[in-house]
Amino acid sequence: MGHWEQKKIGDFLTLEYGKPLEKSLRKAGGAYPVYGANGVKDWSDEFYYDKQTVIIGRKGSAGEITLSEEKFWPLDVTYFVRFDETEYDLKFVYFLLSQLDIPSLATGVKPGINRNNVYEITVSCPPINEQKRIVNILDQAFADIEKARANAEQNLKNARELFESYLQQVFNQRGEGWVSERLDNLVTIKHGYAFKSRDFHNKPQGNEPIVLTPGNYSAYGDLYFTDKNTKRCISAFPKEYLFNNGDLTIVMTDLSSQMKILGKPAIIDSDNILHNQRIGRFEFMTKEIVKEYLYYFLLTEHSLKNIRSTETGTMVRHTAPSRILNNVIPYPLSIDKQLKIVESLKEINSQYKYLENIYGVKITNLNQLKKSILQKAFTGQLTKGKAA
Repeated sequence: MGHWEQKKIGDFLTLEYGKPLEKSLRKAGGAYPVYGANGVKDWSDEFYYDKQTVIIGRKGSAGEITLSEEKFWPLDVTYFVRFDETEYDLKFVYFLLSQLDIPSLATGVKPGINRNNVYEITVSCPPINEQKRIVNILDQAFADIEKARANAEQNLKNARELFESYLQQVFNQRGEGWVSERLDNLVTIKHGYAFKSRDFHNKPQGNEPIVLTPGNYSAYGDLYFTDKNTKRCISAFPKEYLFNNGDLTIVMTDLSSQMKILGKPAIIDSDNILHNQRIGRFEFMTKEIVKEYLYYFLLTEHSLKNIRSTETGTMVRHTAPSRILNNVIPYPLSIDKQLKIVESLKEINSQYKYLENIYGVKITNLNQLKKSILQKAFTGQLTKGKAA
């Protein structure tokens, strides 16, 4: 198995600074990847380093680990790794760094990694032959995990598409007693409270509301209230911004270009919830339409596309209540018929949520399994049998 030695990262690796690349040298379809802190950001016909290695995010996505191509350009928000290839296997170094939780070393307002802090981390390293044996086991184990995760993610995607397809069928139907109406003739949208930093404090006084933001939403409109939402407390605010249990809400701002939940609705199922200005609350002007019926309509791809076609902004995308209310909703005038449609959609939705939970748990477990295998690999406990 070979003797494992305790070493500091700085004893066998150096982290070299990346370098800025002029925009004029970047182009789509370039021969070489240009790496930012968390992966490929651009392409160029120029390269800065001509060996495959490991890239570590220095600023921004600080501590993110990427395995590079053979020739590449690392930007100045990265480090790239140099080491003695006769003593250390590249994939072993990549796996070793991946399990060290380097992001936790980030400091500053714009989090960054000081390479001297990385150099001080103590790790165990075996001879290169043992490194290669471990890499072979990890490659096979991770390939199997990725295959299982891809299957779970595809099954989850299929479940979502089936639910969305059923939603579309329901709201595409027409018949006697059905009408179509612009939302602004049925409802209004009240903006949330525009918080200021002075409104918050860090010491709970008791009964502070949970603040509802786009970050509380899942991709499919559910709300998740966690301890993260209660770290900062607020006690002085206009009471009209508190939700009542059962209120219908909608996201009017995506906090990042990756979030993509603008236009997502949710129904509040808790008390003492306060919404911020990025969330809208529906207020009904008529009893012609059932709240839950509107909720499911807003979940349709047709509604979401219409709302997102009105978004403005670059990194932070947002829309206005007036643009959301331009949507036209088809509905039966019969409240009983609306309620029957809602009941059928609830049943389908519960089945979808059941499948979502199954596959979500499976994906989480596979991620945890990968971490567990990595931990065993770098404590000398990994054999083919244990990896399997």
